[in-house]
Amino acid sequence: MNFLVKNFKFLLLIILYDIDNVRSSPELYITNNAPSMLDSNITFTAILRNYDSKDQLMYKFDDGILMKEYKTVSHNVSMNRSFPSSLYKADFYYMNVSVLAETFFFDKTVASNFSRFELKSVL
Repeated sequence: MNFLVKNFKFLLLIILYDIDNVRSSPELYITNNAPSMLDSNITFTAILRNYDSKDQLMYKFDDGILMKEYKTVSHNVSMNRSFPSSLYKADFYYMNVSVLAETFFFDKTVASNFSRFELKSVL
């Protein structure tokens, strides 16, 4: 019986630890000011919440055609980018954003999310 009580306490401790980690997990919010016309700019903003580290972070913005990276300690990053008609057509696209923390051996993904945007030939 004593063995069961000790194991139950240990299991309960693990469950409480996991609940706390989920409750305080980093969240990434992505916004944009689309729709926009081809050959014009769209601003994407990434806001990282529930992350306390002051370490340098790498923000990767990738729509499947062009990728842009920013290194910063900020938890708020905006990217203004043009969408040339030579590479894009009028359609809906997704901007995938990943935030990575650099470690000694590899980059650890802190959070990721995406934002849908539309490019039009005429507004």
